[in-house]
This record gives sequence, structure tokens and C-alpha cells, in this order.
Amino acid sequence: CNGVSAARNTGLDAARGTYVARIDADDSWAQNRLSYMISRIEATGADACADQQEKIEADSGYVLGNALRASWMSSSQVISPGAFLLMDWPGRKDTLNIGIIKPVIRRDLIERVGARYEESLSLGEDLLFYTTLLIGGMRLILIPQPLYHYTIRTDSLSRHKMPTTQQVDVNRHIATELRRLGAKRADYETLRIILHTRERALWLQFLMWSLKDRYLGLLLCNIGRSGLKLPVFWLIDAVNRKLHRTPNGCDPSIVRKLRRLLYMKN
Repeated sequence: CNGVSAARNTGLDAARGTYVARIDADDSWAQNRLSYMISRIEATGADACADQQEKIEADSGYVLGNALRASWMSSSQVISPGAFLLMDWPGRKDTLNIGIIKPVIRRDLIERVGARYEESLSLGEDLLFYTTLLIGGMRLILIPQPLYHYTIRTDSLSRHKMPTTQQVDVNRHIATELRRLGAKRADYETLRIILHTRERALWLQFLMWSLKDRYLGLLLCNIGRSGLKLPVFWLIDAVNRKLHRTPNGCDPSIVRKLRRLLYMKN
């Protein structure tokens, strides 16, 4: 296999059981995790169940708290594709993004939707895989129990990373899957607006990363892909923050535009 996506696809091809569950090499889970999550799937009629994750410091073994926002994981309702994408909005700092979940999924659903891990991606492949399943009709429930233990390595937290536009590619792959699987969905137009505005937000994040870390050459190479409106969005957001119209940690102005569009459509 070449890369994690290829390895996961090999695992999917070899799977023969009713359910598929994945674990990363440096993580662990509670002893009763699979039986409990399968019982929740069968009791609710869902296709997949994902649990809260407990962050574990790699060297010391200390518990660092939960990885995902509690309000997301406490809901007993089925998560829609739109809600899932809004949970993975660029720039959120108070929680890890929902794409890190490790759900237990009915294998026949994966085969019916035709979902695969995109092997051209080195990050964001999980978000694409799960969103494809959701667009294809997966009924996903989230539970608050932290049964999955997610390893955090402190050296990786402090390391500066090269800004990447690959999340934009993930967003565009999702848009392709929406056209393939979701053209007849009642929420098709809402999902299309979310993806369109999310791409702008990803470019905004890329611009801010590039300026902060002084990757000016990379910024100039990609500014054409983002459109000339991107620096304007960034400037408006920066001014709003200076004037305290947008408190730190809140959604940027581009997200307010999204909310207005969604309100108009609904």
C-alpha cells in the first residue's frame, strides 16, 4: 500500500463483517467500545455511530480532556451532511474538527454508496469519506462517551507546518460527490452554498497562514486560484476584529454571509 488512504481501502476490500471500525496505530479504545456502539446503532436504526474522543498525551499518558465539542456529541439526533460540514469549519480554535471521528459503520452502506478513501490526498481524506457517506444517505449518530483514546504528541503541536491548499481540494471532491450522489436531495442547494462558502473560508485561512508564517511565494502562487475577493474578505474581517465587531474566536465575516444565504434559501 502507498499511504494511509490506500491502506484503509485495502482494509475495506478485505472486510467481511457486518460493521467496519478503524483505529489509528498510536491510538487505543475502551474494552467495551465496539459492543456498546453497535448496540446503539441497532437500538436507533442508525447506520453509524461515533463517540467522543479522550486526548492522551503521548509521553506522559496524561488525559488532556475531550477532543470534540460536548454540544456536538450530546445530541441523539441523526447528523445531516450540512451540520457535519459546519462542524468542520475552517479556523475553529475551541475544538478539534469533526473529521477526526472514528465511527463504527455498517459495511453494506459503504458498498452501496461506493465510498472510498481518496488516495491522492494526504490530509482531509477522512472528512471526504464520511461526508460522501452522509450525502449517500448514512444515518450517523454521535454519543458523548469518550471511548476512543486519541494520542496527542506535543512536539507536533508546536511545530510550524507549511500552509496547504489540500483542504480546498477536499472541499472540491465533496462537491463532486454531492453532484454524483445528492442531486435529488431536498437540501442539495443548501449543501452547495455551504461548500461554495466553505471554499472561500478555506482560502481565507490559507491567506492568513501564509502571511503569518511569511510563505509569500506560496501565497502569490495560489492567490489566482482563490479569486481577487479573498484579500477583501480578509481585510474586512481584520478591521471588524480591530473594532471589536467580531470577537476573537467567533466565526469570521465570511461565515455571516453564509448564514444570510442559508436564511434566504430556507
